Amino acid sequence: MVGRAARRLAGVAVLGVLLAAAPLPRSGSLAAAQQAAPGNPQDVLTVARWTALQPELERQPRLWLVWHDVSAGESIWSIADGYGLDPDTLRWSNPSLVHNPDLISPGQKLLILPVPGVYHTVQAGQTIEDLAEAYGVEPEEITGYRLNHLRAPYTLVEGQKLVIPFGRKSTQWARPSLALDYAFAWPAAGALSQRFSSTHGAIDVAVGYDSPVYAATDGRVTRVDWDDSGYWGFWVVLDHGDGLHSYYAHLKGATVAAGQWVERGQEIGRMGSTGNSTGPHVHFEIRQNGARVDPLTYLPPGP
Repeated sequence: MVGRAARRLAGVAVLGVLLAAAPLPRSGSLAAAQQAAPGNPQDVLTVARWTALQPELERQPRLWLVWHDVSAGESIWSIADGYGLDPDTLRWSNPSLVHNPDLISPGQKLLILPVPGVYHTVQAGQTIEDLAEAYGVEPEEITGYRLNHLRAPYTLVEGQKLVIPFGRKSTQWARPSLALDYAFAWPAAGALSQRFSSTHGAIDVAVGYDSPVYAATDGRVTRVDWDDSGYWGFWVVLDHGDGLHSYYAHLKGATVAAGQWVERGQEIGRMGSTGNSTGPHVHFEIRQNGARVDPLTYLPPGP
């Protein structure tokens, strides 16, 4: 335990330096951003007050939460980068993004933590020790974090909001159904974020970064690499015989190799956001004799 604490404190020191040096978000975003203390999102940092404080604030890490108004063209990746955070921190601070990070839209408000970590809503009966164990941190890192306003004996109340600084959340991903009364199974148990059309010859299924992607049915792996154009990023291609092929694009990486035989529902890769992608999802194509066809005609109504 002592060793883990020492390693974490060393990491916190490094991350603190990085956060202090990270550029603050552009003024347009800050003008729309509002301060929110845990459990009291009504507190507002006014634009005038922000302007007066900005020279000093640029010299130290941010010590408050803000609401960010999403602008056209932004993704959780670009937003996180602007605040010196990782995309998972945005996902774990905004429940709507946990399993569907692609679906953000202009005008949507996202809660932004001051440090990498998790924004947790306390459930009935939870203790500081429970949260520390769940998120892989020491209890003192939660009780000692300024924004949490905790005092001994640290009794928690259902619905209370807490920042878990540098906590990491393990997400359990559902598996798609392997029902054999359809030609193909879904490549992931996620939300349909884009349908097949004349300009988009595939469906997009959004779950979350690093979630498993599965073979839609039995087949031979024919390709594991970057597509020739780079547009689809890293992909895996399966040959199912009879002129049928399935394509899985924007992957983080593969867990199979070219020439390998895979079975329906076998993991073939991990969801990423490579190539021309707005966020983690799998671009899933089915081609019949080289022509793209609507995957939904081969799949069950839902995953």
